[in-house]
Amino acid sequence: MPVEFDRPSAPILKYYLYVATGAAWFIVPVWTLFLLEQGLSFTEVSVLNAAWWLATVLGEVPTGFVGDRIGRRNSLLLGSAASALAVVTFGRLSSFLPILAVYLVWGVGTTFRSGAEGAWLYDTLREETDEEEFTRIKGRGSAIRLGVMAVSALGGGYLAGVDMYLPFLATGVAVALGGAVAATMPKNRAYRAECRGDDRAADCPDADDFGPREAVPVIRDTLLAPPLRSFVVAVAAFYGVAWSVGMYTQPIAEDLALGWGMAEADLTGMLGWLYAGFSGVAALVTFNADRLERAIGPRIWVRVAPALLGVAFLASALVPPLAIPAFFLMRALLNATDVFKERFVNDHADSVGRATVLSATSMLLGLARVPFRLVSGAVGDLTSPLTAVGIAGGVLVAGAVAVVVAFGTGRDVCAGEDAPAVCSVVGARGG
Repeated sequence: MPVEFDRPSAPILKYYLYVATGAAWFIVPVWTLFLLEQGLSFTEVSVLNAAWWLATVLGEVPTGFVGDRIGRRNSLLLGSAASALAVVTFGRLSSFLPILAVYLVWGVGTTFRSGAEGAWLYDTLREETDEEEFTRIKGRGSAIRLGVMAVSALGGGYLAGVDMYLPFLATGVAVALGGAVAATMPKNRAYRAECRGDDRAADCPDADDFGPREAVPVIRDTLLAPPLRSFVVAVAAFYGVAWSVGMYTQPIAEDLALGWGMAEADLTGMLGWLYAGFSGVAALVTFNADRLERAIGPRIWVRVAPALLGVAFLASALVPPLAIPAFFLMRALLNATDVFKERFVNDHADSVGRATVLSATSMLLGLARVPFRLVSGAVGDLTSPLTAVGIAGGVLVAGAVAVVVAFGTGRDVCAGEDAPAVCSVVGARGG
């Protein structure tokens, strides 16, 4: 099928530019190495990662509510400013406690962006064209994000070879530019002048009436209603287990490269190319997220993707070189899942409180990662990174079986007229 390139509208172009400037994370290929060079253990690195997700858990709902009150664009501005300041400070630190403190600030800063970005895009599409375009636009945005991450990963590896602080400085500048782009993005209609105050237009969303008392029942009623309830649980478990072993990518890649005869001086450059490849493959998958959605559908996807990754992780523990393609598969599956998750949640949330619901979902996903990361770090210290990856694979396979037992094979998804194409292939359409 040929790729279609249509010209996006001005707001969507700005969204793409915001995504691009906020995605230049030059620190990605040397992140774990930087922490290890400061004398941190794998357990301390896992504590940092768990603290990050704990900060997002505590910050998601309050900052999502702030985004629904002050406007999604203003929330994006606040998040970019906090993240830029944190990252340039982080690269100058060398001991655990200061690193932990700044990392917590950094984590809270990202929560101003997580729910607000998806809410801004969904409501902008609803106001301008059609929210059915969300998966396509979000998928293209994710592909741009991953493409920029690929390029910045290449640059980050070589910048670190000159000075380990340079990737942090470059990342901070890029994130700050993302904030400048966000300042030019249009407000959603609920936050424009004609929809504010007592004399607002009759057809305006009542964002002024959305307060803390309204937020709790909105979150409860939305996330506890089927089918969103089971979907979020499945995604949370998938994210928690899979990302818990992401921190082993760099040490495993280093060990393999050294075993294949690579010079130690070439390792940072190699990691840059490796992470560029991760982003490139994931970008290709997310660029076609709308096609995957039509072919498989999000509810069948969350039954199949964890099992595929679990098998790949188990194979890695038995044949170490297979860890590299397994990490490629991990990035592709998780990034596609992120697009499907945002679309699915948006479809089941109202405009007023949308950012709060999206942030609450991110909070639950972040909460799921904390115990898995702590356990994975301890397992890596007690055994080896490859063993930790293999155990995670076993958990994923067992979890995939548990999802099928608890929620079925997904035949109910095939009952409607909008059933994904895979239903006709397996002969399940209609029930």
